[in-house]
Amino acid sequence: MNKADDYKELLENILKASIVLYDMKDSPNFRRKKLFIEIVEQIMALDNKTKDLYKTTGINLLEWENDYFKVIENLLELCFGPTIAEVISIYIYAEPDEEEMKIAYNTPDGSEVKVETIEDLYDYVMQLVDWEIQNEADSAES
Repeated sequence: MNKADDYKELLENILKASIVLYDMKDSPNFRRKKLFIEIVEQIMALDNKTKDLYKTTGINLLEWENDYFKVIENLLELCFGPTIAEVISIYIYAEPDEEEMKIAYNTPDGSEVKVETIEDLYDYVMQLVDWEIQNEADSAES
């Protein structure tokens, strides 16, 4: 038996019911979050390479890369809409304040969200998507 089986057996004994455990890595939400994080990391790494090349050699590749980045930005807008795509772009292209990225965003309910990691960004983006869906549903009912 492995740990998962031990926990399953323990829970079944406590709950007096049969349960099924799923690996979170198999869930569509986990895969979507992982892909989002990979995409943002890759875009940031490419942007940093371009900046580093310019700083060390004076070679500016932005003229060549702008079209590629525009395609990426357009795909973000297509997937998330203009407002959320802008939130993602601000995180990607912002210069870090200190050692880590720290950006504060306001939520539709007026509270402030600190986005320090790409995972935080994903969670915030998903909140915005949920709010937009809710607003569309509310508008349709009106």
